[in-house]
Amino acid sequence: MKKLLVIVVLGILLSSSGSAQASEFSLFDVRIGSKITDYLSSNEISKYYQDDMEKNAIGETAWRKDLKYSAVSFYGDEVGDEHDIIQIYYENKNDKIVATSGLMTDLELNQCIELRDNKVSKHVAKKLLSNFTKEKDNHTFPDGMKDYYVLFRGIKSSVGFRCYAYEDGHIIYRYSDIENNYNDWLFDFFSRTE
Repeated sequence: MKKLLVIVVLGILLSSSGSAQASEFSLFDVRIGSKITDYLSSNEISKYYQDDMEKNAIGETAWRKDLKYSAVSFYGDEVGDEHDIIQIYYENKNDKIVATSGLMTDLELNQCIELRDNKVSKHVAKKLLSNFTKEKDNHTFPDGMKDYYVLFRGIKSSVGFRCYAYEDGHIIYRYSDIENNYNDWLFDFFSRTE
């Protein structure tokens, strides 16, 4: 997972240009089940497309045009969003969005936990997650990355507030809204050891 962080951040830094802007929208405007083309033009999808940003512990690539899912990734300030990085994941066969996430980088673990808990409190106070079941725990992946999470599971999707602690000391806060079938696939994919 620490390789994931380096690849994601470097990929974004190298592929994103500050001069052209993505369409204006907030991460929270993007809806699971809608099409990526409802939010980004074909040119923007091509510009922000990430085909090698993440691999599991055994080296398998998660997203690519010849696989089931793809991803776009760009700076949050390009669309006026508070997150450092925005990621949108979608099915290749129909462009259906299966997950969104917003990342905040360069945190200490205690800062991340405090940020995570504040974000959870704000969502709960707005009653955005009233029909969801809350789960708070942590999980260590095969590559050593530890996920401190608060997850709200719904019938069709889950909303996560996470702090990723990588073995090299990097800490990332991640907000995610994710379709349950995709979430199950993702967990299985990144838990593979052989």
